[in-house]
Amino acid sequence: AFACSVKTAMAATKIFFNSGDLIAERWAYFPSFGLAVILGFLLYKTWLKSRVFAIILVVAVFFAYSVVIISRNRVWLSRQNLSASMIESAPNSVQSHYIRGIWHFDNGRTDEAKEELKKAFSIYKDHQPLLILRARIAIREKDYNIAEKALLKSTDFHSEASSYLELARVYFLMKNFRQARLYYEFVPRNLITDESDLEMYVISMIGTGELDKSYQIAKKNLNMENNSAKAIFNLIDIGFKYRENQDPDLKNEFIHKMSITYKIYEDYFEKRDRDVLINYENFEI
Repeated sequence: AFACSVKTAMAATKIFFNSGDLIAERWAYFPSFGLAVILGFLLYKTWLKSRVFAIILVVAVFFAYSVVIISRNRVWLSRQNLSASMIESAPNSVQSHYIRGIWHFDNGRTDEAKEELKKAFSIYKDHQPLLILRARIAIREKDYNIAEKALLKSTDFHSEASSYLELARVYFLMKNFRQARLYYEFVPRNLITDESDLEMYVISMIGTGELDKSYQIAKKNLNMENNSAKAIFNLIDIGFKYRENQDPDLKNEFIHKMSITYKIYEDYFEKRDRDVLINYENFEI
């Protein structure tokens, strides 16, 4: 039990191991199990000597834990309460300023979120969640170059599908279809679950001239009951016709339909709609 507690606690201390998390409750599961076994053994020894004292001890422990849990529940009611509690107890914690920054961001207080971000970066500039929050703020401000830099830096510390998906969206908003398609293809297909992401992936392929593949992906994944999916299939159809006939009128029709049918896509970072305007004048098949 002692070995279970100590050895697994070494991972949480980050002395020998590193990870993307500063701390999380899951790091304490196995160490807690080892401690629980030790405490259970001591309680058993106490029970053998005095059952009354053992029962009083168990009741006291349960009461103490109940008081702590109830007080902590108030803290966990909202990100605002959590960040306020963390800043009060650990003012130099990067996580406390990050959580408060997220709370400001989600409530539309971009300037306040940037202030918390600045404080957090002064403590630990390479914290991956901070870089992602910086990218989300940049996207809200339509500064996609900053968003790209922040997300690329975040992947240096912790590469995962969600980071690639965010980069794909940023490149799409930057009208860089080749890079958008590349990063969408880095993400396992079963993790691209949002219809808007699938549509942006298909349009990225159309923008790079991959009509055959875009048609296959669209046919397999898009919901034909959606107007946006119907518009995409219509665009693919016009693209095929232009590829066969090289008719300039068809190309102009494609550009025109793209400009009027390209729908408003959900802005994943802000949870609000964003009107995305794409320049298709350089479209080639």
